[in-house]
Amino acid sequence: MVLKSPDTVMGLDLPATRPDGREWLDLTKRWYKSMQTGPMAPRMGMEADWFSLMDLAKLKDDYWRMSKPSAVMAAEIRQRFLSRPPPASRRRSRPLRLMI
Repeated sequence: MVLKSPDTVMGLDLPATRPDGREWLDLTKRWYKSMQTGPMAPRMGMEADWFSLMDLAKLKDDYWRMSKPSAVMAAEIRQRFLSRPPPASRRRSRPLRLMI
């Protein structure tokens, strides 16, 4: 199956500023926009996915600002990006049953 990019920008917009009030790096804004317009955007599925992506944007922005990049930060970014379950697996999963 070949994924196609959406015709429109999808998902939540990146806030105008970072949580600490500083401006986002242009690189971060371009990366986030590429996620909104890339072929995986229609598969994001839930609003929570976009909030997770915003968290990842903050980590990437911090990483790109470092004078000496941190291997620990790079590992955290990689882990967060890869650990999200794809929407298809969410649809296949069964709801949790609480045992009380």
